[in-house]
Amino acid sequence: MEKNVNAKYYCEVLGEHFLHHYPNQRFKFLHDNARAHISKYTKNWLHDKGVSVIPDFPPYSPDFNIIELILQL
Repeated sequence: MEKNVNAKYYCEVLGEHFLHHYPNQRFKFLHDNARAHISKYTKNWLHDKGVSVIPDFPPYSPDFNIIELILQL
């Protein structure tokens, strides 16, 4: 990222670099509890774009942290 990520910047990046390249796809996003991910702005933006978010993702879960999984091997 070029700067600190806030909700507006996060949505701009998703729109320009992700959704723009795959306009007819359906997506489900997996977010942790980062402020940019859980803000009302982001939730409304994703809803308006028709993007689903997988609910209740546990923060800091080692079961889903690929870096910690690799380091354990």
